[in-house]
Amino acid sequence: MEKIKQIDFLMFSAYNIRKGKMGRRDENMNKVIEVINSRRTTKAFRRDEQIKDEELEIILEAGNWAPTGHNTQPWFFTAIQNRELIDKLNILAKEAGKVSKDEITQKMCSNEMLDLFYGAPTIVIVSYEKEDLTPIEDVSAASQNMLLAAESLNIASCWNGIVRMFFSQMSDEQKEEFGIPENYIPHIVLAFGYPKIKVRNIPQRNKNYSKIIK
Repeated sequence: MEKIKQIDFLMFSAYNIRKGKMGRRDENMNKVIEVINSRRTTKAFRRDEQIKDEELEIILEAGNWAPTGHNTQPWFFTAIQNRELIDKLNILAKEAGKVSKDEITQKMCSNEMLDLFYGAPTIVIVSYEKEDLTPIEDVSAASQNMLLAAESLNIASCWNGIVRMFFSQMSDEQKEEFGIPENYIPHIVLAFGYPKIKVRNIPQRNKNYSKIIK
């Protein structure tokens, strides 16, 4: 029941506001900010403990509620829990990353022991329609929704962009193998799972990040 309450504020706060439950609105806003501030990238998942089906469904649905330009909703989420397929994507992504112009990426992808998904039992490939007007903005909003929904369920997550180098050269056969629909472009991978340890460090935030003009 607690998990349902936690996800409730992410997906149904607008409904409560329309119903005139303003006191509920303040409560929900506080919870949203708490989830945003508490989320940390995890790089150590419990590899052999899968997240629950209902948890995955909540995470994916949260992504589907993200805002989009002209309400195009151009995304497609491919959730993969097959370990062989996850490991294969890890190998292919690292091979592509070895020829990156970025030295840090080269070094990471040359490490044979590195798992780009850190043992996560579930990954989600986030793709967008080729003809969409604002695809990067749209799928980024959807991805953040999913990351925050996972945090509210005490599920750890990691946003992986290195895979884009492989995605840019995927064959049609590979797209089919990894569940990418025709006319969609895979963009990033989100990794989900229960954490081995709770990440508690708070990285310093940029202090010069905004200006208010009145």
